[in-house]
Amino acid sequence: MVTKRKFGIIGGDFRQIHLAEKIFRNNNEVFLFGFDKLNNDLPFPVLDNIYEVIEKSEYIILPLPETRDGIHLNCPLSSIGTEFNQKIFNFLKEKVVFGNPKKFTECTEKIKFYDYAKAEEFQIMNAVPTAEGAIKIAMDEKSETLLGKNCLITGFGRIGKILANRLSAFGVDIAAASRNSDELAWAKALGCKCLHLKNLAHEINDYHIIFNTIPSVIFTKDILSKCQKNVFIIDIASNPGGIDKNAAEKLKIKYVHVLGIPGKMFARSAAKIIYNSIQKIIEEENL
Repeated sequence: MVTKRKFGIIGGDFRQIHLAEKIFRNNNEVFLFGFDKLNNDLPFPVLDNIYEVIEKSEYIILPLPETRDGIHLNCPLSSIGTEFNQKIFNFLKEKVVFGNPKKFTECTEKIKFYDYAKAEEFQIMNAVPTAEGAIKIAMDEKSETLLGKNCLITGFGRIGKILANRLSAFGVDIAAASRNSDELAWAKALGCKCLHLKNLAHEINDYHIIFNTIPSVIFTKDILSKCQKNVFIIDIASNPGGIDKNAAEKLKIKYVHVLGIPGKMFARSAAKIIYNSIQKIIEEENL
């Protein structure tokens, strides 16, 4: 990034802290808002006024996602709930803003947003910590090696492909389930057993560990009732996830629904991915 630019980072998790450090080390000024839960021993200011951060900055970086409830800025490291509203958008005019506030499409025509998470390169690289984190969760829960386990991956997009790649190194028998013929072709090409989702109920009992990447409820009460009793399901799909949680609890099926793995488990690596994406936009758009 060009030196001596002024960046404001409003909201986010530990990814944004590491992102701020990386930007600062490259001889830029950085101002933060939404991190009041942290002890402020950082080499750049953490301010308690979002408008002051925006005013001091040329470039604004929004968190990922910008909001989790459609109302408040995503600030898990802040004790103050900050509405992501029209007043903030009015302050963002004339700024270069990195993010994509999907919940506020009526404002996007007035402000030029650069969606740093949109690029295919970003999404592929961000799938790596998600997949590796999901595998770590599986190993920690089972307290044993994965060698010889039968694992099912439901959905075979970017994360599914990387999961298959990483799991193969552990000596895992891998199957992939999807409705999408292209995804199943990829699974076959990568050496996975292929299963159409419509046949899931007939084969679900074969698997010790299941990784779900499909953001719709496919693990219904009927499907869950046919699982092995000691199955472990790691749901990494965005909300609402893929599991009927009430049914799973009644059937005593062990599962976790984990969102935001990159930020929670690999914040430094995730920050580097965000930084590289923003840097590329700055260079390509000559910002």
